[in-house]
Amino acid sequence: MSKERENDKDITITPKPSQSPLVIMKDMFKSLLSNNQKLMDILFDLLSSSDVKVANDTWELLTILPLNMSLKTSLEKLQIENEVNFC
Repeated sequence: MSKERENDKDITITPKPSQSPLVIMKDMFKSLLSNNQKLMDILFDLLSSSDVKVANDTWELLTILPLNMSLKTSLEKLQIENEVNFC
């Protein structure tokens, strides 16, 4: 068994009776993304990009992913130099 397969997380989604198959697939996809440590490492590296659009788009993606322990820990360790309110 490959090392990557050993690190795979169970992403079982328990659908609510009223959920459409599309919503269930979106939730599964988000869960797959949030449980992929390589991807999370890349996304957190992109947060410090000098390209503001890349950093902002990366942040938007991170905010829609389900929170797992690794993501929670990474967010807590983030050192934010300054906050910008774009509203």
